[in-house]
Amino acid sequence: MRAIGALLMILAASAPLAGTASPESIVSEKGEVRFTARYEGQPLDGVFRRFRVEMPVEPATGEPGGLRVVIATGSADMNDADVNQELRTTIFFDADRFPDAVFTSDTISRAPDGTYSAAGAIEVKGATYPLSVPFRLRDTGGARELTGEVSVSRLAWRIGLGEWAQTDLIADEVVVRFRVEFTGASP
Repeated sequence: MRAIGALLMILAASAPLAGTASPESIVSEKGEVRFTARYEGQPLDGVFRRFRVEMPVEPATGEPGGLRVVIATGSADMNDADVNQELRTTIFFDADRFPDAVFTSDTISRAPDGTYSAAGAIEVKGATYPLSVPFRLRDTGGARELTGEVSVSRLAWRIGLGEWAQTDLIADEVVVRFRVEFTGASP
């Protein structure tokens, strides 16, 4: 059930190389950040309703120079009011004290197959953890779409404490999937 955050998600901005133009950032709050936890072996899906993604891009090439993703932990929605309220407590996201999970990266690498990887860190509940997030970036005619998925350990991030720390009820692994649309951002 522990959505984990989302976490996903992502990233900050990289410094430009000497003699190159400074990256320009594109920003989006459009798309979705979804997660799947397993409760007693069955998948439970959820979504973060509020997030913001900033992606610096090199003006000449349109290549990403970093990512920064801010996810409102209190916006976790598993389609059940009681579960949603529980996700906001100190046992899970502690959303009153830590309203955002933030992933930042200034190291973006591109594989020969065109996929990217953002190496960085995520801050959840006041602690910072390393995280590498694979993603794809494609032009969709007047927009750019960033998609991907990453598996995370909810227990490593202190999500689901006390009785919920037992993995026989809620599995440790949570899969976070994201799709972000940057309108008017084709290179």
